[in-house]
Amino acid sequence: MNKLASTTIIHVNRYATTRSGLELFANFHYSPQCRSELADGGQRGGVISYHPGGMFTGSRDMDFVFPTVKQAILDDGHILVQPGHRLLVPTSGHEILQDIRSFFDYLESDRFLAALPAGVNPDLNKVLVSGFSGGGYVARLAAIELHERNLRSGQGKSKLGCVGLLSYFGMGGDVIKSPWIRAEGPQGDDNDTDSEIFDTISRLYARGEISDSPYPAEKRLKGWENDLEREPIWDWWNRCGTLSDTLCGTRGELRGSWGRSDSKKAEEVVPEKHHGLFPQIYFEGLGMGSGFPPTMLVHGTTDELVPFEESVTTRDQLQKAGVDVELVAVPGVDHWLRYSGKEESPVETEQAHAKVVEFIRRCIGRTV
Repeated sequence: MNKLASTTIIHVNRYATTRSGLELFANFHYSPQCRSELADGGQRGGVISYHPGGMFTGSRDMDFVFPTVKQAILDDGHILVQPGHRLLVPTSGHEILQDIRSFFDYLESDRFLAALPAGVNPDLNKVLVSGFSGGGYVARLAAIELHERNLRSGQGKSKLGCVGLLSYFGMGGDVIKSPWIRAEGPQGDDNDTDSEIFDTISRLYARGEISDSPYPAEKRLKGWENDLEREPIWDWWNRCGTLSDTLCGTRGELRGSWGRSDSKKAEEVVPEKHHGLFPQIYFEGLGMGSGFPPTMLVHGTTDELVPFEESVTTRDQLQKAGVDVELVAVPGVDHWLRYSGKEESPVETEQAHAKVVEFIRRCIGRTV
């Protein structure tokens, strides 16, 4: 353990309680640099980072931020925040979006200010939102929410300001395409009782909502055992094309409408009441001069879990709207930016991390 890690303190703050009584928490990482008083009375920026796991597994307690990037954030004196959120099945994307909003409400509240360590003075108008894999989807939604809050409240009047969006091999670029949605194949729901995964999916929908499902390798973390039964969700989405329906809380409605439609444009397939769950619809509607924050997308070109094209689509949409956006393509690597079957990272991955650090510093600066 390095010296910084051993002296960084982590506050676990409850930011909301759902109607069912599930408590939602966020982990706040404060380094010594962050906790020291600034001679010029300046304030600390914040990096909010959403965990991987496809939105159906994962946990805020996992150590998922790449070490090079995490070290730079903490060394620079900024606050690193890892919020939890409810997980898909039985939760829908609507509830995850509500959790995002509840967390931002918490950051604007006196409860958050009262929980700060001595000497920490956060600048809530310098928030960079990031996400890894499924967390990239959540980060897209979070950046959109912050952008919309500023538009609704007027320039300079909102307590929270998003200065950047960072996505590492993130979902959310385009989920209205195969394999995320398709017109053929089993659905694994009540209309398909022969599906081999029907029983598992039905049991998960019948259970209560959860927010912790770390990977089995993380047995030291709360809720790791949840992941063992939740793994078939990914197979269900890929085999049956039901991700979009899971997000919307429907069972086959989206898949059916997609199969009947001549158009494959998301806004023409997805009912309007669900548009807020699809970043691609929002990005497509952005106009020049929208003020959407600078964005960096990092993705391996041979990613077999989340297609590289997800990031390409987001890049193209934001470029069309005049947003400052960069896609850092890492050639020949898998989902976690490594060569298939190897643990070590190639030089190109380390170069990508260096670009990310530069991007974060450009967005929120350095305080030390």
